[in-house]
Amino acid sequence: MRKVEICRKRIESTLIGIRFPAVEYSQRHIGQMLVSILVVKAGAI
Repeated sequence: MRKVEICRKRIESTLIGIRFPAVEYSQRHIGQMLVSILVVKAGAI
């Protein structure tokens, strides 16, 4: 596996170790945005 260093502390990680949390975070926030759009369109707010 290819090792990469991240942040100022130069912490070692793998590309998979960096990508997985980023994808998970993005999915969660896209889901929250879609629900918010549906609520606003429904006039609930």
